[in-house]
Amino acid sequence: MRVAILYYPMLFQRTGGLQVQVRETTKALQAIGVNAELFDYGKHKLTDFNIAHVFSPINGNHRIVEQAKNDGLKVVLSTVLHPPWSRFQNKRADFSSRLAERLSGWSQSSTHQHIHSALTLSDAVIALGVAERDMLMSGYRTPRPKLHIVPNGIKEAFFSANEEIFRQHFGITGKYALNVASVSPYKNQMTALQALKGKVPLVVIGPCAKENHAYLKEMQDFGGEWFRYLGVLDNDDPALPSAYAGASLFILPSLSEVQPISALEALAANCPVIITNNHSLDMLAGQEMLKETSPTDVQAISNAASTFLSMNIESHEISTQVSTLTWKKAAYKIQNIYLNLGGQVTEGPEKSPQAIQD
Repeated sequence: MRVAILYYPMLFQRTGGLQVQVRETTKALQAIGVNAELFDYGKHKLTDFNIAHVFSPINGNHRIVEQAKNDGLKVVLSTVLHPPWSRFQNKRADFSSRLAERLSGWSQSSTHQHIHSALTLSDAVIALGVAERDMLMSGYRTPRPKLHIVPNGIKEAFFSANEEIFRQHFGITGKYALNVASVSPYKNQMTALQALKGKVPLVVIGPCAKENHAYLKEMQDFGGEWFRYLGVLDNDDPALPSAYAGASLFILPSLSEVQPISALEALAANCPVIITNNHSLDMLAGQEMLKETSPTDVQAISNAASTFLSMNIESHEISTQVSTLTWKKAAYKIQNIYLNLGGQVTEGPEKSPQAIQD
């Protein structure tokens, strides 16, 4: 049995958490013997596969789900949807979507409708955490038996990172706060800079799309010596885990996140985290080294930063909080979902996922 790993065609033209999730999930599935491969839109046909595993229901992916079902495949959907999304918001979106259809003579449909279509047609739906699962049930009316929770994993390189590679490469000394994310108002780096300026420099790593160049320039002008933008570092670049290892804190005050791999990588590298309170990192709730704040509360972010900066972080074994989150364990959980849909998905004899130790 073959598993197609599917995504919207332009996904790998940028770097980010979803790109890492898709690649690492595929590699981990292959490593445990699952016959899974990234779908090549110029070479493959859906009818060559038995299971379609689709990442994200947006950017036209509902059409992939529709075609896979028409071709007789079982469909697994990893939603990666940002909380919060309430029943009221869903009803409002239902109404506005139907109104747009009528006003356009039924020629237009909304992203909201595309999400619902993909959720309805999929045979199994994977959420990254309890918050996302509950949102899918209450906000999107997805039946509970269809839902599964599989957290993201973390690569081993982040658990064994050393700060020297990053510091030597970029000439950075002293304390700094780190943000690894696309530069944009949605990721909200300006609020982080406002909270940290005069306290600790903010170092930002990540792509900046052309439409956000003005936002980056605004931060550079406002931050001065308290702000440094380093551009993109590939997830396989040893300087990236090293950057986490050297940071006094990691900050991600986005308007909303699902289960950001960057925050998990920071914790793996023994770096404390300040994060938006809109997320699905529920398995880490109550952890001392992860502080949640409103993405608009500059004072709360500043206070959280002061707390971390005053602590002896080296005395805390932060990485133990996420030591069980590996891509291998995620792969076994996903394999079990495939098996429950029927059929053999490995090239060799099946092993019980519950019986396999990481």
